Amino acid sequence: MSEFPSGLPRTVFETWTSPEGIACAMGAGARTVNGYVQLPDLPPGFPLGLLTPPRALTYRENDLPQAGSWVGFDTGHADDRWNPKDLESAITRIPDPTVRGRVHEQFVRVRDRGHFEMQASGEGVREWTVPSVREETERLAAELAEIIRDSQ
Repeated sequence: MSEFPSGLPRTVFETWTSPEGIACAMGAGARTVNGYVQLPDLPPGFPLGLLTPPRALTYRENDLPQAGSWVGFDTGHADDRWNPKDLESAITRIPDPTVRGRVHEQFVRVRDRGHFEMQASGEGVREWTVPSVREETERLAAELAEIIRDSQ
């Protein structure tokens, strides 16, 4: 990642462009990896509520949707589950060493307190991986592009 994208948390470790031309990103936290899409030029009054991320849009750079701002989803809901090894490997990819160190320290505290053993299990639980967050982020970008196309 050459230049850090403005408007995103400093925990972003990967950025890319979806096949539809929408900027995408993933960021790691102590308990989750989150997905983000950058809003392109939007028709006036564009309804963000039409987007269907895995649970809900839990990140908005601005209160009102505007071109260039970011929206995203997190994977830290009660029925979400992470393998700590997969999550830790994502944390090691955070480019800023200070941010990476802080997030890793938080991860170790969470892990050592047994958080990952206490996560939900069974039917209806979503097992997350870095590739599945990327897939959901790209699905959200495709949906965004389709809604924009349909509203023009």
